[in-house]
Amino acid sequence: MAAVVAKVCGVGYVKALDGYRGLAVLLVMWSHFIAVSPDWGAPAGPVARLLHCGHYGVDLFFVLSGFLITGILLDAKGRAGYFKVFIMRRVLRIFPLYYFVLAVIYGGLWLFHGESAREFSGADSSLWFWLYASNWGMVAKGWGTPDGAWLITPDWTSLGHFWSLAVEEQFYLFWPWVVVWLDRRWLGRLCVGFFFMAPILQSLLSDAAGNTLSGYVSTVGRLNTLGMGALLAIAWRSPEWWEPLQRHAGRAFAATGLLLLAVLGGGWNFSLWKFDLLSALIPICFGSGLVYALRPGGNRWQALLSTGVMRGLGTYSYGLYVYHHLLKPVWVKVFWDGWITAHCGTGVLAVACYIVAAGTASLAVAWLSWTLLESPCLRLKRHFTYPGSPR
Repeated sequence: MAAVVAKVCGVGYVKALDGYRGLAVLLVMWSHFIAVSPDWGAPAGPVARLLHCGHYGVDLFFVLSGFLITGILLDAKGRAGYFKVFIMRRVLRIFPLYYFVLAVIYGGLWLFHGESAREFSGADSSLWFWLYASNWGMVAKGWGTPDGAWLITPDWTSLGHFWSLAVEEQFYLFWPWVVVWLDRRWLGRLCVGFFFMAPILQSLLSDAAGNTLSGYVSTVGRLNTLGMGALLAIAWRSPEWWEPLQRHAGRAFAATGLLLLAVLGGGWNFSLWKFDLLSALIPICFGSGLVYALRPGGNRWQALLSTGVMRGLGTYSYGLYVYHHLLKPVWVKVFWDGWITAHCGTGVLAVACYIVAAGTASLAVAWLSWTLLESPCLRLKRHFTYPGSPR
């Protein structure tokens, strides 16, 4: 991760960006872990609603991905191996862990439980996952149903969160072509267009499918956050844009952050046709937070993101994201059902114990994954560099 950050920013290793990634995965993990107790299932009241908002960490991931990926592409534009190097470096970062997980889950299922494996066909076909299209599989399966539908996976796993990995992979496939076709000014205009278009497209898709889940997991519905990150990558390389952004980033981050907390905690949202306040606040808040983290001279926000804990979470964030929810049935059976509820009940103390236990176990698995699988594959990136780049 650090190498990617360094190349994009062009100023060496930026600790705060690793920490920003760590914050994103921490929010997502919190949202999944806190939902373990039936006592905490339905948010009631401002505090409870805010405690259930960790899933917006996915949007933070999208903003950061848009920033890093667009930066890589802009710096590589016009150089030999533009597509090949980008694709191969993405493959080495993403595919080993992703396909290792699928091979273990579905390969083991067919090998040991051939009869059960037949359930995963048709609407619940594992091909949706193998082709990085699980988000569209959910749209197809849930079309016309009021609550939408998640793809069914083997009992001991939970792959629902893979929809966001599908969104990012689809972005990686089409965005290099857009960057190479458009100059920076038109690319920036397109990103601004994404800011307004994405919420509208998401809402229209939800209306057509008859449920909000379809729009929520769609790639088109996430172009506002991806586009915000891309817009900031363009601005980073244009001092006349970046300097004003940096001057006002702290105030914008504070103002939009407070307003976002008020909207989420209050449970209200202003909508103008298909474009709503929440869809505007999220990319602006997370985008200004990113700019503020990059501001020279340091600040408390930057110092928080640069701590060893946050950077460590950022380093293992991919594995943490994949494994913490993938193994949810295991964590629930071993920790929650196994001993926590028997000794602590299902209240606040029990949830706190579960967060610590499941979080520690997820971190251990992510560390093993990083050490034995991800890191060795990342070292192969030295064979795929742009001409003139350090190997």
